[in-house]
Formats: sequence, C-alpha cells, structure tokens
Amino acid sequence: MDRSKGGKEALKQKLAQLKKEHSAKAAALSKLYTAIGKGTVDLDDPQLKELIAKTKAYRDELGEQIELLSRQVSNDDLAITPEKLEAFAKLMREKFFGGNPGMQKAYLNLFIEQIMLNDNEVRITGSKHALTHAIYTPEKLNTTKVPSFVREWYALRECNNLNISMA
Repeated sequence: MDRSKGGKEALKQKLAQLKKEHSAKAAALSKLYTAIGKGTVDLDDPQLKELIAKTKAYRDELGEQIELLSRQVSNDDLAITPEKLEAFAKLMREKFFGGNPGMQKAYLNLFIEQIMLNDNEVRITGSKHALTHAIYTPEKLNTTKVPSFVREWYALRECNNLNISMA
C-alpha cells in the first residue's frame, strides 16, 4: 500500500467519507425507528423490515471499514508483510481444502468476481477491499460463517442513497 504523504492523505479522505456515510445510515435508522414509534409506518411491512435489515448491515460494514482504515491511518507499519500473506494463505488453504463445498464456494465468491480464460493465461479479478480486509483481520475468517464485505451498493436502487425525511 502507498504510505507516501499523498497516499496517507487519500486514506484520510476516504475515512472521512466513510464516517459521513456511516453517520447518514445511523441517522436514517434513527428516523425509521422514530417513525415506527410514532406509528407513521407499519412495522409489519416486509419491505420495511428488509430496508431496516439492509441498512443495519450496511452501517455495520461501514463501521468495520472505518475501523480498518483508522488503523491504517494511525499506524504506518501496517504494510502487508510476507508473514501476514503466509498466515492468510494458510488459513485460505484450510478453508478451501477442508470443510463442505458450500463454504468453499462462498469463500471463492467472497474474493473472486470474475475469471477470464484465453489461450495463454487465466485472469482472476476480485475486490481489493475484501482481500485487504481479510489480510488485516484474519480472525474474522476463522469462524464457521463466511464474512461479507459491502461493495458500496445494494440491489435495491432506493437503498443506495437512503435519505429518509419524516415530518
């Protein structure tokens, strides 16, 4: 990772953006809860339940990203070292070559977005955020559940820019 002044400044800007977005999601949830408390929205509405669940999940993932980025900004020696890579590789070997096939597929989907083949090469692409997060926080991979990493969008268009205003 780039540890120059410009690189660190970019991390600080991204951290500020994530904190702002996290606050917006927390405020949106607060407004939803207030509306529920006032009885202006139907608590039994399945779309409302889904919206709350997705917003909470997104807020929580933002919190994890903020924690990771804060550690990177405050500590210059958080480089990806050969030791970290080896520990990550060992853990991934355990996950991919042991256990049930459903979990193995879920781990592949966590890191790999696309596999392209041609006559001379295989190109695998995926989320840098998910990979970086996994290398810096391997303890989150060492569970019975496959973690998820927010890709900064939701399938439901209205969830992408959740701005709720209640009078």
